[in-house]
Parts: sequence; structure tokens; C-alpha cells
Amino acid sequence: MRAAATAARRVLLIDDEHPFRELVRDALSAAHYQVDLAMDGASGLRAIDELEPAIVLVDLRLPGIDGFEVLRRLQAGETEHQPTYAVAVSAYTDRDSLQRLEALGVTLVLPKPFSLTELNDFMATLV
Repeated sequence: MRAAATAARRVLLIDDEHPFRELVRDALSAAHYQVDLAMDGASGLRAIDELEPAIVLVDLRLPGIDGFEVLRRLQAGETEHQPTYAVAVSAYTDRDSLQRLEALGVTLVLPKPFSLTELNDFMATLV
């Protein structure tokens, strides 16, 4: 795979649920994505700058720095690296949460729960 194509398939998943992180990592790895994991907002922000992922999947409900704040910092350009896509991933897709995301300029939302087929289809639209 060419270097540019490989870079476009580098994904960072920021989620505090260990089984979910492992499931998504395994599914995306099987689909030839390079997947890195972070379990909270602070480590996720560090990983964005260190690993330079093309796609960041961020759970909204994280300990410490929550996903809304991670996405706000990305949208405001407060990280050294700017991923191509920042995706909110959450079971909280209520009206208030969606309005908060819209105010941040976040348009990509992957609602939990989702099937592995839905995940792969969603990711295919990004790459």
C-alpha cells in the first residue's frame, strides 16, 4: 500500500470502555486500518499530536477531558496535528448533544451501538 494510502487509514479511537476499544480495533485492523487507542481525553489529545492519525473517533463521555472538549480543541486548531476527520462516537445522540456538536462544527457522528458492518461502511465513506 502506498504511504499516502496508509496514512489515510491511520485511526485513533478515544474511548474509555476497554471491550469496545478492543472490538473496534480488531474490526478496523481486519479491514486494513492502522488503529491506535486512547482511554481518555488527555491521552487522546497527546496521541493526536504524536501519532498524527487521519481519522479520530472520539467518545463524548470520557473521564477528565470529555469528548466534547477534545472535539472543541480540534475544531479550534489547538492541537499541533489536525486530523482529516474528527468523528463523535456516542450512545448520547440526544438533541442537546447533537446541538452541542453542531455548535462546535462537528458534522460526523457515529451513533452507538453500531454493527461492525455499519462501522466498516461508515469508515469506507471517509477513506
